[in-house]
Amino acid sequence: MSTGSFLMDFTTGIADRSEELNASIESQFSKYRSKLDAYHDSRDKVIKASRDVTSSSKKIIFSLQRLKFTTALGLTIPVKVQEEITGYELKIQHILESVASELKDNSSWRYHRQISGAYQEYIEALLFRGFLLNGRIFTYNEVTEIIGKDFMVPETDYILGLLDTTGELMRYAITNMFIKSENDCVKESKDNVSSIALKICSVLRLLAIGFSSLIIPSSSSLAGNEFTKKLQTLKSSLDKVEKGICSRVIRSNEFVQSI
Repeated sequence: MSTGSFLMDFTTGIADRSEELNASIESQFSKYRSKLDAYHDSRDKVIKASRDVTSSSKKIIFSLQRLKFTTALGLTIPVKVQEEITGYELKIQHILESVASELKDNSSWRYHRQISGAYQEYIEALLFRGFLLNGRIFTYNEVTEIIGKDFMVPETDYILGLLDTTGELMRYAITNMFIKSENDCVKESKDNVSSIALKICSVLRLLAIGFSSLIIPSSSSLAGNEFTKKLQTLKSSLDKVEKGICSRVIRSNEFVQSI
């Protein structure tokens, strides 16, 4: 074989192998591109679902905040308001189911940052409603049972949602600090302070003591600014309720003495 023929065959072989290599690389990167496109599509889907869940959860909280508490009957929810709340909850469940494939499998951690805020807001609504209707704070297991066991809701989201709930409890206590009946007489209240305000104050005090005694490792996901800020909000909420009750008791005693 002449040198020219050898060089020609060698060059042709290199060109063929180069084309095969390029085709292989292009095929591989096409797979990567498809996976990235699928991830970003799922991410956008979860972000939209998160916004919708957050919006509906806030509407549940607003509906509950408008309700008045009477000591004799507890919290009474009008049929119309109950239907609204039920509708919001069904909407939330429908939205979560629409992104179940992203949130239920082992890769759900990839979208946790996008859905975490919605989880916290929904947990806040569930805990607030549970306290007003049942007089207690739902546990983590009870909350996940409502949301769905298949959805991997981290305990950290429950804790942060619980801290958010204390702000709603504070607002409800301030709004319902003084309960009047139809004839404008105080019902079953101590020092003219409603029982619901006293109970909320007691719960906030217990939560503040419990959370303040926590020792959080630096490696924990709670060791960030979000937990610190929400813990400070809890303490601020407790302070507002205690000052409101104290002010009500002082004014009540001053009124009695003046008579």
